[in-house]
Amino acid sequence: MGKRKSIIVSLFMISFLLLSCDDIIVDPTDTSSDTITDSTTEPTTSSSTDSTTDSTTTTTQPPLERLLTPVLFLNDAHTGVVWDEVSGASSYSVKVNEEIFEDASEHLFSSEIGEYVITVTAIADGVNYLDSEESLPFEYETKDIFLSDLTRVDMSVSWTSIGFKTEVKFNNEQYVETTSSTYVASRTGEVSVRVLSGFKEDENIYYVGDTIEKSINVVEVGLDLYMIEDVEGRGNSDLQEDWIPTKYEDNTWKSTAAVASVSYEAFGENNTQSLKLDVWKNGSAFRYSRDIDLAHSYNALSLLVKGDDDVDYTLRFNDIETGIYADYKIDDASSNWVYHHIRFDDPAWAVAYGNNVYNLVQVAETLNYDHPGELVTLFDQFQIIVKGTFVSPGPQTYVLADEIALVNDNTPSRSEMHYDLDGRYTGENASAIYQFSNNGATGVFESLSLEYNYALSVMIETDVNSIKLTSIDDNGKSLYYEGRISHHGDKITYVKVTGTYAFLVADLSLSKVKVLDDFESYEETGVGYDVNHSPLERSGLRGNYYTDYYSGNENNPSPLGGKNWSLVSSTDYLNLETDDVHSGNNAARLKRSSTIRYINYNSYTGKNPGYGGGNSKFSFWAKSPSVDVKLRIRVYYVSQVNASNQVSGGSVSSTVDIVVEGGLDWQQYMMDINSEKIVFGYSFSTVEGATSYPLIDDVELFSANPWVV
Repeated sequence: MGKRKSIIVSLFMISFLLLSCDDIIVDPTDTSSDTITDSTTEPTTSSSTDSTTDSTTTTTQPPLERLLTPVLFLNDAHTGVVWDEVSGASSYSVKVNEEIFEDASEHLFSSEIGEYVITVTAIADGVNYLDSEESLPFEYETKDIFLSDLTRVDMSVSWTSIGFKTEVKFNNEQYVETTSSTYVASRTGEVSVRVLSGFKEDENIYYVGDTIEKSINVVEVGLDLYMIEDVEGRGNSDLQEDWIPTKYEDNTWKSTAAVASVSYEAFGENNTQSLKLDVWKNGSAFRYSRDIDLAHSYNALSLLVKGDDDVDYTLRFNDIETGIYADYKIDDASSNWVYHHIRFDDPAWAVAYGNNVYNLVQVAETLNYDHPGELVTLFDQFQIIVKGTFVSPGPQTYVLADEIALVNDNTPSRSEMHYDLDGRYTGENASAIYQFSNNGATGVFESLSLEYNYALSVMIETDVNSIKLTSIDDNGKSLYYEGRISHHGDKITYVKVTGTYAFLVADLSLSKVKVLDDFESYEETGVGYDVNHSPLERSGLRGNYYTDYYSGNENNPSPLGGKNWSLVSSTDYLNLETDDVHSGNNAARLKRSSTIRYINYNSYTGKNPGYGGGNSKFSFWAKSPSVDVKLRIRVYYVSQVNASNQVSGGSVSSTVDIVVEGGLDWQQYMMDINSEKIVFGYSFSTVEGATSYPLIDDVELFSANPWVV
């Protein structure tokens, strides 16, 4: 009995131990026991013996399942990988290269440059499942984004970029994605390129870094020439609308009475008009501004300028919004026409910014332009600034500009002074009159006074604004004379002299003899603007003079004369004289009855090129066959005579009364004029008296009398 009881207890204990083993999970990789194997390949068995029947029963345990393998994919932001939840997984182990991260729910891409391999394992709950297999690897590379400097060839912009996405835009348009590395602009503007970071799926590359953005300006090349102002065909109102004047006063620019207007002082074969800018020499600066809107590049600015020798110019391109401007100063202003060709890469251009001054080449490099000529597209005004030189109130004067243009060529910066040296020059020194006649490369320098009766052939050389006369074959009598040319060649101012005759001509300055009218060009008396004829019918001698008279009433009013002045109606008021002349074949016969005035017609219309400056005398020859005739002579320094200025003096005109004695032969009459002024016109007025017909011939300007023998 005791032995049986002991066996039953032993069997019960064994059965209990075997049943307890069903609750134990075994690591399939554990090889410490030969009785437990991989649950997926060999089932676990247990045996028991019934104590009453003495039989054995075997039970099979279900195998442990391995968790499903995670499938990796990009997160919504494409900044890393995620995976769907694996049923039964308690956590996930992420392996990145050789580093393991436990309890991970996603993996964000690394910003460190390098190559990466990611795998994920689903971790079992420790009861019912085995860990999953490692996922298929997700491989990627992290790289920095990159954008090279933008380069330009004409309107084409190129670059090299590395990144998630490259975008391009023009001016203020929206960025658009591009797969190209070139953008061709169709017009002037700014091309911008940017590279963005992000994950590029087709390359499995994660691009990192802050967005890189670069811009470059593209400018269309202009035509060979763009004319800012040529004045041709434009009137005063046109110019005054476009050229806005201001005067610098009290540290600011203020409005002024100065105006822009048409001048008929012009240079060039087909050039008849120029831009006249009023200036007062009172120490202030006068500025004339014209709006511009340029979309093309140019290499240079060119223009013609002319004015007093004492006046300097500044040419300015100005940006109204920023107040930034580029200046080019012309400090060799002349009374000769000077053609300036000023390249934009000329270092004399000055841009003031802060306390520094830069040239246009430096500015172009800073602003990423190909060359400085492209900068003209940034400016919206072209300005001419003239500074006075005398104290207030100072005399009024003007400067001229013409053919203001932007050009594209390869010529260097230069200035060319233009003047006309053809004709005769006279000068007086120590009461002796000298004459210089120009025949091109050679000429004759001679004394007109009998006391020094000599004539020398001279070789002529010019250099910028100077003239040099050197005697040729002088037979022991030599002369070298040098002078400065001004007033478009009308005046030669003494500089120095050497040679045998130096003592005679030291300090001798010369002025060109200007023939205003010798009446030789007329073939007939012709038709004038009078009561019976319109201005369009003008011809001959009468067509070249505007004639009116003081009627004392308002009949047939004279447009020029004002109140009580009328157009002439007589048929004999001005005739071409061919029998009694001073020189040549023709003279003019005036009429004296009432007060009749004869003005050169250009002074009436204002379309007046003038007669130049530099001379100090107005001269004419006159004769009255029978009675004394009083003449009032006026010389005008303004291009147009009107009712308000016709009797003004000072800077407008010079006036003198002379009496032509009756019964005498031809006599010469002279009056002093302002040699610093341009002479634009003249008038003869016969003062009221008995009807008579005085004669006029050889109307001239000079400084020394060429009629002296």
